[in-house]
Amino acid sequence: MAAEFDTANHTQPLDLVFSCNICHDSIRDIRSPSPDEKGLEGARRPVAKLWMTECAHLVCAKHLEGGAPPFHPAGQAPRAVCPVCVNRQNNRALKQMYAVNGFSKGQYDSEIPHHFFQCPPVALDSKEGGMDALRFQFLGLVTHGIAVATKLRHLQTAHSHLKDQTDRLKLENTEAETEIQTLTERITLAEETERRYKAKEPEIKHYLEQFALVKEELDRRNEELSALGYHPPQFDYTFPPSRLFEDDDHGASYPQCFEHYPAGRLLKGM
Repeated sequence: MAAEFDTANHTQPLDLVFSCNICHDSIRDIRSPSPDEKGLEGARRPVAKLWMTECAHLVCAKHLEGGAPPFHPAGQAPRAVCPVCVNRQNNRALKQMYAVNGFSKGQYDSEIPHHFFQCPPVALDSKEGGMDALRFQFLGLVTHGIAVATKLRHLQTAHSHLKDQTDRLKLENTEAETEIQTLTERITLAEETERRYKAKEPEIKHYLEQFALVKEELDRRNEELSALGYHPPQFDYTFPPSRLFEDDDHGASYPQCFEHYPAGRLLKGM
């Protein structure tokens, strides 16, 4: 019977048949081994997409111990523990392994019969012996398998996109948390500064309220000193404050005489 499946479809019946029995990656999903791929010196690299065991199981190299079949003499099939048999039967006997890189002749080990790569392996157009029912069931299973495999690939693509978005959102969240932490520290520092100011506020208000009386006392004393023939230096304490301060390399500074008064020392210490 000629194949009745759309050859333009990316998924073919053999893609379903030749898929890893463990991770279910089809032969077209597995990256082709590159002959010129450079690896660690002496490291073994897979030489096939899939390996068929003598017990008729299919596994990709990543599930084999060491990530590849063991070294073997030229012209002989490698032997390795079948991971499917280990999982199902705890059978760790060494099995011969046969390479499969594709479905065309020359792409798979010559020890594998060619009809393994015909789907179906026998004609289903006979009407005898329930062959019509077998054909019906076979086509139904293959059609369903192709639909499921196609949906799976779409879901895997969507999952990959969602993972990229999740990673990006995690990065943005980390940056936001860092910014929040920085702002929190600044708020804490501002609150501490405000707390210290609040603690000194009554004292500051007290000395500010006394400033007018101090000014009157200074004026009276200055008049007395002037009457005695000593003329003390005069300071203008009116606004703007720039008259009160002298700029130097370190910024504004208080007049030395102002530091003699408690309010002056208190303000300078803030």
